[in-house]
Amino acid sequence: MDNRSLLNSIYEPLDRTGRAVLRAVRELGYSATLGYYNLHEVKVDGAYQTEYFPLPEIEIRDKRLNADFGISLDMTGWLELTVSREKALDIDYEMLGRDWEIEVYGAEDYLADYYRGRDDADEVKALIAASDEQQIHINVTVRSLDAESIRRLFTLLKDSGI
Repeated sequence: MDNRSLLNSIYEPLDRTGRAVLRAVRELGYSATLGYYNLHEVKVDGAYQTEYFPLPEIEIRDKRLNADFGISLDMTGWLELTVSREKALDIDYEMLGRDWEIEVYGAEDYLADYYRGRDDADEVKALIAASDEQQIHINVTVRSLDAESIRRLFTLLKDSGI
């Protein structure tokens, strides 16, 4: 298989899925655009690795939400939300973490790990309050990218204070 055919075999399903996620997000009333971005940092076997290749990512820039919804090579997704420090202190992490795998970390120092599903949710707020971060990232792993799963996630985000 030549390189073009190989890349098309990888990117065609990613693009199709990215467009479906974009449609689902827009149907929920959010302003969103689809782009392709590289240099994501992912944890593999306990160490961070850089992904030099571009992946589809839906940018949600709305007065209600500031987030990026990316599609991974394995066809799962991630929703990375950026919230103010004050907002981060009001979120119900226990509710959010009950049904979804979440990570909470600094926007400036992404290695500042406040929550990865193993900590007591009450401790998250104390760690954020003790930090110098002005903005916090909340990352939600999305295993299923169908429209109903996306709707449930966005409903839960609203219910948990985001």
